[in-house]
Amino acid sequence: GSLLALGHSRGCVSLWAAQTDGDQWDVSETMTCGASQEAIHSVAFVEGPSLLCLAVAYNHNRNRTAVGTVVLWDLLTMTVATTIQLPAAVTHLLPSPSSQTP
Repeated sequence: GSLLALGHSRGCVSLWAAQTDGDQWDVSETMTCGASQEAIHSVAFVEGPSLLCLAVAYNHNRNRTAVGTVVLWDLLTMTVATTIQLPAAVTHLLPSPSSQTP
């Protein structure tokens, strides 16, 4: 089996993956995003086959403005699929509306 864990501390977000084969667990830190001056506002999973969505709000003290960054992690390859820069701080992540009609 496998287990995914998310943790954030001091502005950094880490993703751990644990794999088990019987009684032995192998835990590895797969990816870290962020730095000490950044504030994490929202972390969420995205419905889909292999994507994890991470929203990070960067706070730049020099010009006192905040820009938002959305990072999409591909959980199959454990790599960053894309990084999107936004002109405002990201405060919430909302699930996408369902395409199915009731």
